[in-house]
Order: sequence, then C-alpha cells, then structure tokens
Amino acid sequence: MTRNEAEQEAQVIAAQRGQDIKVDSSALFHTDAGRTIYGGGGIRPDIYVVADTFTTAERAFVKALSDKIPLYRDALATYALELKEGNRLASPNFTVTQGMVDEIVRRIRAKGADLPDTVIAGARTLISQELGYEAARYVFGRPAEFRRRIADDEQVKRAQPSPTTVRNR
Repeated sequence: MTRNEAEQEAQVIAAQRGQDIKVDSSALFHTDAGRTIYGGGGIRPDIYVVADTFTTAERAFVKALSDKIPLYRDALATYALELKEGNRLASPNFTVTQGMVDEIVRRIRAKGADLPDTVIAGARTLISQELGYEAARYVFGRPAEFRRRIADDEQVKRAQPSPTTVRNR
C-alpha cells in the first residue's frame, strides 16, 4: 500500500468513526462562486455519510441463509412475477405488507433454510425493501425500481437540500 493509499484509508476510517478528517490547507483554491476547495489530491464531500451496510440483525439473516441465498433471491423474483401476473399492485408506490414478507419467509423455509423467528424479526425491513425493489422492477419497470431505491438511500436523503436551504439560495 502506498503512502497516499494509506492516508486515504485512514481518512475513511476516521470519518466512519465520526472523527474530523484533517484537511490539507497548504493548497487552497476558490471556485468562481467563491467556494473554498482544499488541495491534497482528492475530493472532500460536503456531507459525509457512512457507507450503507447491513445491520447486525441483517448480517445474522444473511449468515443464516448461508448457501440458500440463491433460493432467497429466487423466492423474491418468483413472488414478484406472481404479483405482476395477478395484477395485485396498483401503483409503483405500493406498500409491502407483513403478509408479503411472511410469504417470502414461508417460501425460503420450505426450500430448507433454517431461519429462527428471532433472525427473521431482525430481517423484516431488509426483506420488505428487497421485495419492494424486485416487485417494482417486474411490475412497473426499472425506473420504478430505481425510484424506490433512491427513496431508501441514506446518502441521497442526506444530500438533498432542506426546504429552508433551498429558500435561502
């Protein structure tokens, strides 16, 4: 690992821990609009959001699935296609119900996945989101899936200006 790579890695780790990132102030530049840009060989985001990762409960779910992950993905796709064929979703903004999540759980357990109720309880949000993405894609197309994913994306949510910020521009 080169010195620059090591410094970049240290910055990421510090940011993930909520620590301030040291800014190289030896080279200051200003945009045409007057914004200060710091040198140092990289782009510093205005807002730092820790990378999306699985929660501890979601990791337990993935670990419990083990070699059954393809069966889980198959259950999501098959059920999404059934929702499409049955015209059961009226709009791209449909709500994934607990019953729909229960159906996915039933199907993957029927395929041999050993998933205790405690593991499922921690994975319901993940299963709901993934079923929502899958069903949106099959029923309404990729743009609908993309809109759902963006609506759930923490980095996008944090980067969107608040109504107050927009008014003050």
